[in-house]
Amino acid sequence: MSSGLTQLSCEKFFDGLQYRYSHHSRENNWPMKFTVFLPPKALLGERCPVMMWLTGKTLGEFGFTNKSGFQRWAAELNMIVVTPEPTPRGIEEPDPVEGLPFGAQLGSYVDATTPIWCEHYRMYSYITKEFYDIVLDKFPVIREKFCLSGHSMGANAAIPIALQNLDKFASVTALSGNYNPIESEEGAKAFQLYLGSDREAWRPYDTCEVIRDYHGPPKKVLIDQGGGDSVSVKNFNQKPLLGACQGTDISLTYRIHSGYHHAYEYIQTFVKDHMEFHLKILNSIG
Repeated sequence: MSSGLTQLSCEKFFDGLQYRYSHHSRENNWPMKFTVFLPPKALLGERCPVMMWLTGKTLGEFGFTNKSGFQRWAAELNMIVVTPEPTPRGIEEPDPVEGLPFGAQLGSYVDATTPIWCEHYRMYSYITKEFYDIVLDKFPVIREKFCLSGHSMGANAAIPIALQNLDKFASVTALSGNYNPIESEEGAKAFQLYLGSDREAWRPYDTCEVIRDYHGPPKKVLIDQGGGDSVSVKNFNQKPLLGACQGTDISLTYRIHSGYHHAYEYIQTFVKDHMEFHLKILNSIG
C-alpha cells in the first residue's frame, strides 16, 4: 500500500465535498496528486459507485475537476469521482528556449521500459494497482461498481485498461481519443520513447489492438467525438476503431457531435451522459 495521503484542499459542491490529495507513489517513485469528490450519501457513510476519470496531457488532475462541472451530476447521482494526475510532474527541467523535451509530462498511461523513463513513468501500474487500491482503501466505494472514463490521452488509455482489467472495471467510456496510436505519428513516437522499438510491446496500450484480442464477456462501450474537434481530425484516424469492433463482443456506441471541439466546453455538455451510461450498467450488477 502507498504511503499516507496529504490533504491539499477541500471545497463544498452541491452538498458534496471535493478533496485534493498528494502522496508518494511507489510505482512512479515520485509525488503524485489526485482529486476525489464525495457526494452527499458518501458523506453519510454509505458506499457509492465510483468513476475514475483519466485526463489528457495538458492539465493535471485539477483540469477535469475544475472545468467539467461534473460535481453537480455526481452529487445528484451519488457517484464518487476520482481523478489521478495524468503523469508525474516536475521531474525534468525545461530548457529556456526549447521547453520540456518530448515525453516529459506526457506518460501515455504506459509502464515505460526504456532507460531513464522507466524510473518514474509507470502510469499503467499506478492506475490499475496503486491508485486503484488507494481508492478502495481510503474511500467508501462499492468495489463491484468501479468504472473508468477518459478524455484525449486519457481516452487513449481508458478502453485498453478497462478491457484488460475486467476484474476491476465494470464499465468504460471515452471522449476524443486516439484509439489506434500505433498507427499515428505522435502515438508511435511516444511508444518508441517509452517502450522501445518492439511494436509487440506497444499493442497492450492500443485500443484497436486490445479490442481485436478481446475474448471476454460482451461489453458495451460509449465513445463521444466532437465534430469540430481539430485535434482529433488532424491527428487521429477513427476508422480502424470501427473496423476493430466488427465481429467482436464489443458493442460500441460511437457518437459524433456536430460543432463541438476538444476542450472542456465539450466535456461539460456530455459528462452527465457518461455517468448515466455507467450507472445503467453498474445498477444491473445488483
